[in-house]
Amino acid sequence: MSAATTALANEALTMIRAKNKLNDIDTDTDPNALVARTFLTEHTSEILEELDLRAFSVTEALNDITDSEPPPTGWSYRYTWPSTCMVPREIIIGGFVPNQTPIEFDVELIPNKSKMSILCQEESASLRYTTNEFVEDVSKWPHNFRRAVVYRLAASLAT
Repeated sequence: MSAATTALANEALTMIRAKNKLNDIDTDTDPNALVARTFLTEHTSEILEELDLRAFSVTEALNDITDSEPPPTGWSYRYTWPSTCMVPREIIIGGFVPNQTPIEFDVELIPNKSKMSILCQEESASLRYTTNEFVEDVSKWPHNFRRAVVYRLAASLAT
């Protein structure tokens, strides 16, 4: 983790009026450091799954693997799962269109391959998704997201 991560944990400790602050979240042996290390990544992931934050949003053209991995009955196309995808949000065809009718899609584990894939009816699809690319760099987090993580971490530290 980083100094920014330690500062975030200390914000949560301040919220619960903890007497001791952390010097380094990675090496401190204080029980609060253990709780912060244990729950910080979990809470970050939970909030990113719950909230569709544009700061963590990426749109990427999907790689069609329909010929090599035929989709199940009811679907026309199978696409590879983007490597930085945490939560798929929407399929986009031909660029972003405000108020576009949502395009149905599903997520499936490719049989016998242990790889996730995206299923839909659309050719040449792009996927807008929540990326895990910036999760480790707390300094790049938007203020509202940072506050949400601090509040959730404070709740874990208080119990």
